[in-house]
Amino acid sequence: MIRTTIVIGLTMCLACGCSASKCAGDHTNAAKINIIPKPVEMTVGKGLFRIDTDTKIYAPTANTEAEQIAEYLAEMVKHRTGSGLEISRSRTSQTESNAITFHLEHRDDLGSEGYILSVRPDSILITASQPAGMFYAVQTIRQMLPEQIEDTTKEHYINLSVPCIYIKDRPVFVWRGLLLDCSRVFLEKKFLLRYIDLLALYKMNILQLHLTDDQGWRLEIKKYPELTELCSEFSDRYPDAKGGYYSQDDIKEMVEYARRRYVTVVPEIEMPGHSSSVFVAYPHLSCRGEKTEIFPFWKGPTITKDIFCAGNEDVYTFLENVLGEVVEMFDSEYIHIGGDEAPKDRWKECPKCQAMLARHNLTDEEHLQAYFTQRIEHFLNSKGRKLIGWDEILEGGLAKNAAVMSWRGTVGGIKAARMDHYVVMSPTSACYFDYDIRTTPLKETYLYNPVPAELPSDKRKFILGGQGNMWTQSAPTETAIDKHTFPRLIGLSEALWTPSELKDFDDFHNRLGAHYRRLDIMHVKYGPEK
Repeated sequence: MIRTTIVIGLTMCLACGCSASKCAGDHTNAAKINIIPKPVEMTVGKGLFRIDTDTKIYAPTANTEAEQIAEYLAEMVKHRTGSGLEISRSRTSQTESNAITFHLEHRDDLGSEGYILSVRPDSILITASQPAGMFYAVQTIRQMLPEQIEDTTKEHYINLSVPCIYIKDRPVFVWRGLLLDCSRVFLEKKFLLRYIDLLALYKMNILQLHLTDDQGWRLEIKKYPELTELCSEFSDRYPDAKGGYYSQDDIKEMVEYARRRYVTVVPEIEMPGHSSSVFVAYPHLSCRGEKTEIFPFWKGPTITKDIFCAGNEDVYTFLENVLGEVVEMFDSEYIHIGGDEAPKDRWKECPKCQAMLARHNLTDEEHLQAYFTQRIEHFLNSKGRKLIGWDEILEGGLAKNAAVMSWRGTVGGIKAARMDHYVVMSPTSACYFDYDIRTTPLKETYLYNPVPAELPSDKRKFILGGQGNMWTQSAPTETAIDKHTFPRLIGLSEALWTPSELKDFDDFHNRLGAHYRRLDIMHVKYGPEK
């Protein structure tokens, strides 16, 4: 591996070669570098670049995204310098004195999310092929600044110095995700926005929202107002259980907030199973036509037998109408349709389902679910979107263009990749954050590699990446969610970004210590490591 060293010319400071106005007198940079995820290439120099009120930011001309990233950086340091930094679209040099310069340049070696960060005593230069890379370079700078940068509650001036360093970095995987379950426990919008910021800090780029399940429907659909009027609240028999939903304006705000932080919000609308909350308002969409009630997860069956009726055309009309509004709210390439844990008991007894099965010459109920999924996929494709579902969608035949999220181990993911379908690995063994830390310790998550060793080399390109899942039935409060998710999410971030040959748990653990202080300031109630 080629590594580049920064050469600093002779100036006023004989110790580090930097100008006296920029030198903080600290020449132990290596001890301060605790970047997570670990960069692919990094050479630490001597000296510091100090951000002060005279520092200027230069953004590429005629690039709105780059200007937004420059504004993000300026806002990040505003409360620490005493004023916002001046942003300009013009510059005379990529190394102008006391300047942070963003430079767009097409480079195959950086891909769409990679960057080069060059910090000298008198300037910072960020080079990337796409704005996403620029944003991740800013997160690297953020992690090298004092952790007090995260305290936005009050103005207090601190020494904002960035160690001189050269970094060339890019992620291994394009899908670096976290699922938050908003159905079992309704999560406030403010909490989700906070998690978007945390994902961005660790260069994670997917937030999957589990918006519907037996415990509640959490998304406003204007064509079906009863979904939020009736299907978002727990039965009166459970007065302590808190319901709620997100308005379409809430969703649009979250999606835009995430977009500016290069996080894609992926909605999950469960079907055909995990759907009994719908039958509170629309019982005719089930096989039996009986009205249900919404109960807390531990107060009823963990998997209910009442699911969408696959033989009822009204179900497909309903779901297409719902998904038609979903694709208008979310900008994600993929729409997650669940597909897991769908008992076929009702379908076996249902005349409509049996008639549909016979009409299409389907051999059994598993193939009926495949038919169901294929119809939904056809609709999503017509809207310019792709379908992704849990690995049960493999049973009975996989929809033509569907991607698979493999949670029951890796077998489903391997099978899908061998069939040239894209895969996100999310096995319970390493990626289920609702599991007790003694079952899945931090080290297990950190060492996880989404690419199975037994997968042929020509099929490995179909592994998009991995995802951690935080199911809230075991963590009913925001504090509990934090304790289950952190620090495992940080371990997963390096597992999905950094090449496996550069991963070292002891080294990671040493860097992680500095991040606990940062998390404290951000009021993240992290849990133990094992």
